[in-house]
Amino acid sequence: MTREKTTRKASTKAAPSKKKASVVDKSVTLANQYRPKKFSEVFGQDAAVAALEGCFKKDRIPSAILISGHYGCGKTTLANIFARQVNCEKGTLCGKCFSCQFGKHPDIVFYDAAINGKIDEVRSLVAGSRNAPATRKRVIICDEVHMWRDASEKAMLVALENPAPNTVWILCTTNPEKLAKPLVSRCMHISLRPIPQDILETRLVEIAEKEGLKVDKVHRKTITEVAAMSDGSMREAVSKLEMMLLVLASGKKFSVESLVEAVGGADADIDNKACDLIEGVLTLDSTKAITAVRAANNARMLLNRSRWLIDFLIGQKTKTAKFTPYTGRLFLQRKVKTSLTLLVELQSVLLETEMRMNSVSIDENVLLYSAVGKLISEYS
Repeated sequence: MTREKTTRKASTKAAPSKKKASVVDKSVTLANQYRPKKFSEVFGQDAAVAALEGCFKKDRIPSAILISGHYGCGKTTLANIFARQVNCEKGTLCGKCFSCQFGKHPDIVFYDAAINGKIDEVRSLVAGSRNAPATRKRVIICDEVHMWRDASEKAMLVALENPAPNTVWILCTTNPEKLAKPLVSRCMHISLRPIPQDILETRLVEIAEKEGLKVDKVHRKTITEVAAMSDGSMREAVSKLEMMLLVLASGKKFSVESLVEAVGGADADIDNKACDLIEGVLTLDSTKAITAVRAANNARMLLNRSRWLIDFLIGQKTKTAKFTPYTGRLFLQRKVKTSLTLLVELQSVLLETEMRMNSVSIDENVLLYSAVGKLISEYS
């Protein structure tokens, strides 16, 4: 009798403690506070959610899943939800079973390939995947996997060819095209899309109201602009909303324009400078283009936004554009005539300039405006 009581007491201590009444941590960002915990809370990714939920309804959990898509659109969020639901005793994220009550789950491993991409670290991860899980399955979430080098990618390919029976790999990336085809072919590939602006707006209004804001016309118009500026990223949109709420907490009155400026900050300025740069090149106005680079004084960010804008404009000319970025919306208001030949040439120049930035110590602003100025002079 004594031995039985002792065993029960020990097992009680080993079990995860039950959750206490939820208290909002003021140090947590809104993006984390309102991060979905269940598939039903995910916005704008209906097809992806349906595919992942189907795995549970068919009771067919794949050994490897690749989730690709735009930054901030829910890759690691979906991976975490899937991982926790795999280990739920009821397979529903019930919140009551032994597994669901873990805060940091012992069988869910998060690995950032951008930081830990060396071959020895990948081999160690693969070796650990062979160990038996504490609950139902070990789920290893690998983020930024396009950063793997050849040797690391090959080591992972071997692991996926002969997967451990109780391990699920979830690979996340913004650039699936950089991965080897044999690696991609061994995964169930879930492709996420940029979240539509109207869905972003709906979610932002909902969060703003939960945070105590009485959304009026000025707030609503600002939220519309915030959603547009976020380029399909829920994380970016909620982060900008948080800035908006902090600005409004000052008690001062703002117009839509001043509130957008306060929320957008440097990002909004860079977007306009990217439009100036592209307009300068397309109209062969070297002064406008060079002034945009020097005024932005952030060549890398300007180059990144400009490449994305050019890609959209090329998509428009070829009728293949699927998404309109915020810079695209700003640029279209200018009604500038576009030349497909010049856009492609400019994209090539920007790519070459970005590679040079990574290999020489010359001032990046000088590299950018020199390359752009040379292109304009060749077409003038």
